[in-house]
Amino acid sequence: KLKDIDSLTGFVGYVDSCANGAISGWAASEYGAAPVIVRRRSKPTITILPSLERPDLLKAGYPLEAGFHLTLTPPLRSGERIELVFPDGQRLNGASCKT
Repeated sequence: KLKDIDSLTGFVGYVDSCANGAISGWAASEYGAAPVIVRRRSKPTITILPSLERPDLLKAGYPLEAGFHLTLTPPLRSGERIELVFPDGQRLNGASCKT
């Protein structure tokens, strides 16, 4: 059941990798997969809703379809940093990527 983004709580997630403009990880809330906001130059640029199946997450007690993979367009420039945060502003663990 789709919930209002402001009513979501219990966020947990992790950025597994961030290299060459490709970011992957997972994000969940108490209701299932959780939206993730990508901040570039400290400004929100895109919000993603994880939907990739990750059997490892299910085994750990998280939603199966909480995985995500994103390719940044344009790619990160030298010295540029991005952050991934939940709607409440909380950062995902491993949440910043820098070239």
